[in-house]
Amino acid sequence: MLFQHINYHADKHRKRVYLVLVAVIGLSFVIFMGPKGCSQPGDRGKREIGVMFGKKVTLDEYRLAYRETDLANIVSKGQSVGEGEQAVMPTIRRLQALHEARKLKLDAVSDEEFAKYVKTRRIFKNKEGVFDKDTLDKVRENLLSRARMTGADFDRVLRDSIVVERVEKRALNGIVVSPTEVHDNYIRSNEKFGISYAKVDINGRGKDGDPLDADLQAHFAAHKGEFLLPASKVVRVISFPLPKPPDAKSIPEEKLKERFESLKKTRLFKGQTFEQARARVLKTVVAEEPRKQAMATANAVRDALKARPADGSLADLAKLADDLEKEHGGESKDSKPFLAGAKILPDFPKLRQLPQLARLLSAANPVPAFPFVADKACHLPIFLKTVPGGKA
Repeated sequence: MLFQHINYHADKHRKRVYLVLVAVIGLSFVIFMGPKGCSQPGDRGKREIGVMFGKKVTLDEYRLAYRETDLANIVSKGQSVGEGEQAVMPTIRRLQALHEARKLKLDAVSDEEFAKYVKTRRIFKNKEGVFDKDTLDKVRENLLSRARMTGADFDRVLRDSIVVERVEKRALNGIVVSPTEVHDNYIRSNEKFGISYAKVDINGRGKDGDPLDADLQAHFAAHKGEFLLPASKVVRVISFPLPKPPDAKSIPEEKLKERFESLKKTRLFKGQTFEQARARVLKTVVAEEPRKQAMATANAVRDALKARPADGSLADLAKLADDLEKEHGGESKDSKPFLAGAKILPDFPKLRQLPQLARLLSAANPVPAFPFVADKACHLPIFLKTVPGGKA
């Protein structure tokens, strides 16, 4: 009935907008509402959610493509592509660009191109606007933790971004807009406009017309009962510093071969034998080991906290957390009360992922699902208490 209704209006009005609407709704229907769509209850990663380039796409494959697109967008534009339906089109566009690049044989990226791309990304520069390796390492560590990827995945995603930009530039070079078109569009966009203004008497105001402190204090005193403070939260962050990387000579050969098996299908290792890739695999394993050890410790503490008696209090949870922290060589710090919408906790300015996890914690769910790595440590936040809101 939905498509019949749309077709009726398309026949009646003959406007291109209805055809676009049909395409968008149809695509959303196939991906999210189809018999094997990712919105069906009980779906699994191996479920097929659609077909692209003549091949069936599973939910796991789409999730990986989404994480790669999100990571690439953060590096290039400084922001996430979002979640849910708003992330579908950016993910599909990136896959289409990479597919087109392979067809046109534009997917080769030299080491020089890769190095130049990394050094020109704003996200990897310090406060002075200069590329800084420490900044790169910290950002890289945070992004890998967020996307649950390896260092090899990170390099591959950035190389793919170079390819995508190359394809987009090639496409845009063929687009020409005449001065007449620009002028006509400007005239159309500005045919109607309105002006609104307000008269402000700045006598008795401060510099630039700002209210004086005395005025603010007087207004607050007169309306104090109208200002209500919302409830806030307090969390404790238990941190486990990353240990020193192991000696490369201590890494067993079997472990290197096992890691190679998981990496050999990636772009950096594709077509290489173990002997050819051994040095790079060794470097990857040595770099990953401190992170794995710290994550294992944090996960053990998390599991112990989740296994506490169900009838225990938050005070009991805090006491158990103290004992586990000392047992595993960690350190902790309590936050100051913060509101639910806080984007950064002042006590933890370097832990960008903390506010998102902290917002999910509550008295009913005081322990998070997973810890995260940032600033050379693995962190596990736990809920301590709620500070009631009220009148100012």
